[in-house]
Amino acid sequence: MLLPVCALGIFVGSVCPQETIRVDTDLIRVPVVVFDRDGRYIPNLKKGDFAVLEAGKLQEIDTFSTVDEPITVYLLLDTSGTMRPFMDDLGRAAGIFMSALRPSDRLFFSIFADGEVSLIKNEPIEKLLKVNKVIAIRPLASKATFVYDAVDGVLKRFASIKGRKAIILFSDALSDSRRATAADNFRDAEEQDALIYTVRYGDVTSRPEWVAARSVQKQVAESHHSILHQDRVEQIVPWWDVEAVGDGKLKRKELEAQKQRTKGYMDTLAARTGGRSFEIDKIEDLAGVFEQITLELRRTYTLSYYSNSDSGPERRKLEVKVNVPNAAVRAKREVIIAHAKPAP
Repeated sequence: MLLPVCALGIFVGSVCPQETIRVDTDLIRVPVVVFDRDGRYIPNLKKGDFAVLEAGKLQEIDTFSTVDEPITVYLLLDTSGTMRPFMDDLGRAAGIFMSALRPSDRLFFSIFADGEVSLIKNEPIEKLLKVNKVIAIRPLASKATFVYDAVDGVLKRFASIKGRKAIILFSDALSDSRRATAADNFRDAEEQDALIYTVRYGDVTSRPEWVAARSVQKQVAESHHSILHQDRVEQIVPWWDVEAVGDGKLKRKELEAQKQRTKGYMDTLAARTGGRSFEIDKIEDLAGVFEQITLELRRTYTLSYYSNSDSGPERRKLEVKVNVPNAAVRAKREVIIAHAKPAP
């Protein structure tokens, strides 16, 4: 599927508990979202409206990035085999998301399954609009979904990016990975100042190609091929789920364990960066979630300060307050100081 980029976009034919950041330099950056009691974002705030406390001590805000400043976004989409029936909706949602970014924003864009394919590398949206960039979003051959590896690569790539930045991850499942683990992702995410938004697509057991195990085993036996030969039996059922299906669905305990594992990973990854985690049951809802994320990115302030302690590595409580009646703040709740020195 080809998605042409044009001036109108890309088309297809209360205080929330957040987690930790780690800093290896003196300057600590904290993304912040402020909203009122009705959940409406509060615009036009100034540096003087905020206060930052580290371990209960008031910090001097050094720099203040407004919501109008450009942001670098990394869009990471799962296009493994289980997503094949939904490519039109996935492409439409990606187009809506990219069209909603501002010309001064920058974009990385990758698709992944058992490996990652980079489509756009740190390009300004303005340039993509001018050259009428065409982006091919396609289902990848493998049904494996190596989320940990894909996120690991993105975090490593994003470490050197300066300024406001965010990662948007969409996937419908998790599977074994070659090198990275969930713990690796959580640790590396804590060490960056990028917001991470995750979107999980519902119940993977509802895919049309999932069939009863008896039927699968019979077809495999008749084909004289091992279930590990994906090129022979991938149209029957994903190989890693053959043993798990009984009457066409995962057993209740197995299903619940898989759903909780996926949800736990997505929720934790978002929470540890100050972002948000979403879950959708209908692929048609993805475009609306992407619009909501883009809207929030336009309303995220970034506060920076120099820690007033020169002690060694230490995990400290972080609190952000705003001088606005009845306002709620969503920000990280912890910071890990690798080495901090007073500001020069």
